[in-house]
Amino acid sequence: MGIALTRTEDGDSPRAGLDVLEEAPVHAGRVAEILTGFQYKPFPATVSDDGGGYGGLVEAAVVAEDVDVLIVHIVGHGELAEGSSEKLYVLDSDGQRLSRPVGAWIDLIEDHPQRHRPMTLFIFDVCYAGEAAVTAWHARMDVDRRRAWVLAATGPGQKAFGYRLSRALVQVLEKYRDLKVRFDPSVRYIPAHTVWRDIGRTVNELADQADGLPQTVLTSLVPGHADLSHLTFFPNPSYAPDRGSSAVAPGLPPEVARLADWAADPMHFMRRAGGAEPVHRAWAEGYFSGRTAQLDTFASWLDDEAAAPGLRVVTGKPGAGKSALLGVLVCAAHPALRRYTRALWAGLGDRAPGENDRLAVVHARRLALDDIVHSLARQLRHIHSRDDSGDVSEMSEQAVGNPADYLLGLLPNDESPVTLIVDALDEALQPQDITTALLLPLARKAHRPGSRLRLLVGTRDDERFRGLLALARDASGCTDLSAIVPEVVCQDVADYVRQLLAADGPYAVDALRPVRDTLARAIADTLTGPGLSDRPAQDTDALHWGEFLTAGLYAHYLLASPPPGTAEEAAELGRAVPRSLPALLELDLQRHQEPLLRPVLTALAFAQGRGMPESVLAHTTTAFTTPVDSTTPLALPDLYSLLDGEARFYLRRDVDDDGTTLYRLFHEGLAEWLRVPDNQPPDQDTPTAALPPLDPAGPLYERLLDSVPRDASGRRQWHLATPYLLRHTAQHAIRAGRLDELLNDGGYLQHADPHTLADALRHAHSEQARLNAAVYRASWGVHQRLPPAARRQLLALDAARFRNTPLQAELPGDTDWQVRWATGSQVSTALVRTLTGHSDGVRAVGVVELDGRPHAITGGDDRTVRVWDLTTGTQTRELTGH
Repeated sequence: MGIALTRTEDGDSPRAGLDVLEEAPVHAGRVAEILTGFQYKPFPATVSDDGGGYGGLVEAAVVAEDVDVLIVHIVGHGELAEGSSEKLYVLDSDGQRLSRPVGAWIDLIEDHPQRHRPMTLFIFDVCYAGEAAVTAWHARMDVDRRRAWVLAATGPGQKAFGYRLSRALVQVLEKYRDLKVRFDPSVRYIPAHTVWRDIGRTVNELADQADGLPQTVLTSLVPGHADLSHLTFFPNPSYAPDRGSSAVAPGLPPEVARLADWAADPMHFMRRAGGAEPVHRAWAEGYFSGRTAQLDTFASWLDDEAAAPGLRVVTGKPGAGKSALLGVLVCAAHPALRRYTRALWAGLGDRAPGENDRLAVVHARRLALDDIVHSLARQLRHIHSRDDSGDVSEMSEQAVGNPADYLLGLLPNDESPVTLIVDALDEALQPQDITTALLLPLARKAHRPGSRLRLLVGTRDDERFRGLLALARDASGCTDLSAIVPEVVCQDVADYVRQLLAADGPYAVDALRPVRDTLARAIADTLTGPGLSDRPAQDTDALHWGEFLTAGLYAHYLLASPPPGTAEEAAELGRAVPRSLPALLELDLQRHQEPLLRPVLTALAFAQGRGMPESVLAHTTTAFTTPVDSTTPLALPDLYSLLDGEARFYLRRDVDDDGTTLYRLFHEGLAEWLRVPDNQPPDQDTPTAALPPLDPAGPLYERLLDSVPRDASGRRQWHLATPYLLRHTAQHAIRAGRLDELLNDGGYLQHADPHTLADALRHAHSEQARLNAAVYRASWGVHQRLPPAARRQLLALDAARFRNTPLQAELPGDTDWQVRWATGSQVSTALVRTLTGHSDGVRAVGVVELDGRPHAITGGDDRTVRVWDLTTGTQTRELTGH
């Protein structure tokens, strides 16, 4: 409804000092029109003259029994009942208050839970609209029970200008409708907090364009950790469940989808077990080949719960097949995956393990310690038939001091052991911390006779995991796939390539069987044999990347080209397979004519966590293009076309909290190679060739910051940043050597993800940055459960306690809450960690270096000696009986 004031006979406003808002009906019409593109239709009633008027129309709509989802949009004048109730009223066309305040409409919905009421979004583009969003009783109401929600043009007591909220709503929804901003096809409804964020950003832009007074959009107050996924106000125009992110593949059974929700990443195990990734085929096409001896060993170990050793490690060079081996074992053994993935392991016969209902698995790539602990904890709770929906923040409090003991405490009480499988440890965040604080204590427990725990880990062999690998080797529990006899690997690789070529594509016809066989054998011989003297110098070195990955990528290249006509030509083509990943990737990249392909892939090589969203990628890609375009983000339609087309083969997808798609490279080996600055493209004469800078981390970090909106004063508005930036900007800053600068930004400290930021604080160097880090640590355990506004207040309080006036001045303003003075006798900038665990007084403390890491050893009146990893603040051993 657009409520303009009716002019008097003299042409004046009926209320002195109030604009007539002649364009209000126009903007209301535009909002109504754009909403029709999101499956809405106008409410079948009009404003009457029988006394009900505008208020009567709203009241009829919010109690309508034939309406399930309702949007009430009002653009006009708002007025507070000053001097009395202070309630918000909307004015009618005569400038008079409607008969009921805005809050009464919310009461009609929320006060009658036994009656049908539509899920309603009130969009108030009126002055003082924020009063409707901050009603105390409504803010206390359980989020899952609320049926009324408010999007307000302003904060409480503030004025609205220039129809900004209505205009911003139309602009944002037009971008969604026209796919200028798109969401993952697996997401049915655009997350509400994403819509609020984008509208808030657009309102700011409109204010800047008009050089007008600032205006802050406000929404219904909810706790910081609240889940709003049940709100269905804005259907996703891109919704197509059959085209969704591969991380949440369409049609997943509930038990598999549950594993995905628990961060176990079942699709990783399914894709690697299938072996179809290098040729960009569906996961269900099983091409697993060879490694029969290793399969026999692990299948027998999984089937026999008493089999020793309790710790096993699978290692080998990148692409040797570690994840493929673990993937096929997990798919065959895990009760949630076994039936759904039968095509992947049925061909193994009796080499496949049986079903194991005491199995917890996690793909550790880009996960932090607490992510892994939470994932395993939820699976263990499920095995134990406990409630598996425990609050994450509660679990974090219990697990932070001693994650190993926390998980051990979740093991079932019966005698049958539980097997934990952790894959891609070397690709996790801070893998050495994970090893020291979690896996080594678990491994020692698993080694004990009669232990209720068994542990299987997949990782590369390097110095970071020396202790874990030594434990496994001492017990003959380490399997190195790079040490398999070359003749055996050769046959396995030949079988793998033969399957890839025969399944589909130009080599699938029967007449080409001799060509297939010769080609597959020549590829396998070349990859598994010594370097040949007539090959290029860079190919005569030992193969540093796994034979299976290299062979699969070369098969992908071959399947895109016409097949050779004779066996002799096939043998020559097979012998031409590059023996290094860089040469192989260059061979494949040269098939593409798109000059932006390499810059996009290089930017994604630096992606953290589950991947980078399109809106950020559009900025970071320009760090690797020609200098002329280095500060202008890519046009999103061009980026979409590339991600959906030529880049698709190289990518894996996931869905972020805001409903957008995250992208990462399909293999860490590819990312590692692209991150090296010296890996220049071969053709430097092409004007559009991407030239990675000598130090790419710095320019990439600058482009990341460019994607954060700024206000008129140039201050970054972190509350409008994407979830990726709030999670991972600190990690990029560390790589660029600019964390100190970031930690001096109070707005960032207020809005950053507490989990990832806490781990980055130890990298602070300057005096001010270290002081800010100490302030943040002081109440870190509380930050993670609070919304940003409350975090700001807590930071201000702790900054006052530390006498940190620069941080107090840097924090975004809060006119309603200022800290004037605070005591500080119990705080110290030297405090980095609080070690909890002793149940009585501590009498002795010593410091020692173990495995190259600082540790503390403490003894106390509770008759225990405890060993603490000082890097992570976690207890790694407990000696009792003193």
